[in-house]
Amino acid sequence: MSLNSDSRLPPPVPRSTASVHPGLIGILGVLVAFLLFKMLNEQGVFSEPVGSRVVTPRGDLADDEQTTVEIYRNIRDSVVFIETRGDAQLKFDLRVNVWREEVPEGVGSGIVWDDRGHVITNLHVIQFARAATVRLTDGSEWNARLVEIYPAHDLAVLRIDAPRGKLKPIPLGTSSDLQVGQTVFALGFPFGLNLTLTKGIISGQGGTIPLDHGAQIEDAIQTDAAINPGNSGGPLLDSAGRLIGINTAILSPSNASAGVGFAIPVDVLRRDVALLLETTPYRDRNLGIDFWPELVEWRNPRTGEVAYTGIEILHLIEEGLAQQGRLRGATRDAAGHYFRGDLIIACNGEPITDPQQFIAILEKLRSGDEITLRVVRQGVPGDFSARIP
Repeated sequence: MSLNSDSRLPPPVPRSTASVHPGLIGILGVLVAFLLFKMLNEQGVFSEPVGSRVVTPRGDLADDEQTTVEIYRNIRDSVVFIETRGDAQLKFDLRVNVWREEVPEGVGSGIVWDDRGHVITNLHVIQFARAATVRLTDGSEWNARLVEIYPAHDLAVLRIDAPRGKLKPIPLGTSSDLQVGQTVFALGFPFGLNLTLTKGIISGQGGTIPLDHGAQIEDAIQTDAAINPGNSGGPLLDSAGRLIGINTAILSPSNASAGVGFAIPVDVLRRDVALLLETTPYRDRNLGIDFWPELVEWRNPRTGEVAYTGIEILHLIEEGLAQQGRLRGATRDAAGHYFRGDLIIACNGEPITDPQQFIAILEKLRSGDEITLRVVRQGVPGDFSARIP
C-alpha cells in the first residue's frame, strides 16, 4: 500500500477502565487491604518499614551544653577571620621547567575591639604581610589598615571601615582572678576553616613565656583547649562568655594542638591597647592622669612575690600637676618594649584597695585642696604632693 492510496486504516478503538474484568478489580482490592493491615501497628498508625529504626526523642540539652551553645552564638559576631597577602615572588617549578609567580598567604583570627572598627590580633599573623583582609561573620570582607603594633607582646591593632551596625565589640572580663581548673573556650579559624569553638580548662598560670622575635607573654594563661595554626589572635573566653585572653602560642613538636596553649591575659591586653590607641576609661584632669580603674600588682623580679598593689598611671595630660611633679606614665621604646607607669599605692595616707574609692576622692577635689600620693617606680616607693589650682 502506497502513501498516496485513498484507502484508510480503521480507527483505533478507545479503551476505558470499564472494560477491565470485574473479577480482577476485586482481587486487587483484597491485596491492597491486606498490605494496609500489615503496615498498621496495634495503635492504628503506620509502622516503620521492615529494617528501619525508630528515632529516639532527644530531649533538652544538658545545662553545660546549652551554655556552650549560647556562648558560641553570643560571641561569634565578635570574632573575625584575617587573611594576609604577601609580595609576589618568582619560584622555579621543576615539574614543568618554568618560573611561576607565587603570592604567599596566611590566615589568622582576630577580635572586634570597639565599634570604631579596631580589630586586635597577634603581630605574627600580619607581620610579613603586604595587605590584609578582615572577614566578618556576615560574610562581608574589608581591607584592613595597620594602626599600631606592639612587638614585645606580639600584638597588632588593625582598623576596618565597616559600619558600626556590623561591628559587635567583644565583652571584656578580667584575668587577675582566674583560677587553675576553671572552664574556658577558645574560638578562631584553625587552618582557615570555619569559625570553631573548643573547650578546656585553665591548666596553668603565671610566668613569662618567650615567643619568636623577642616577644613574650607576661602572666601567661595556659590552657588545654585545642589551639591550632589559624587560631592565633582569637579569643579565650570564660564560662560567662567574656574575653580573658588572646590565643597566641602552642607548645607542640608537630606545630598542631598538643593540649598546651598559651594566651595573653586580658588585663595585659587592655593596658597595651590603651597605650596603642591612646585611650583609657578614666581621666582625672585635677591631677592630669589617665588610668584604668582597676588594681595592678607589682611583683618582685627576684622572688616573684607581690610587693605592691595599686593604680597604674598610663598617660600624663600635658601641663597637668602630675607632669609638673614629674610623675611618669607608661611608655614604649623604639623596639616596642613596655615600661610600666608609676603605681599609685596610697592616697592621703590610706592604701588604695578599691579603685572606685580612689576615684571618689579625686572627684571631690576642689580648688585649693591638697593631695598626697604614695607611688612606686620600678620597685622604689616615693611621695607626690600637690595643691589643686
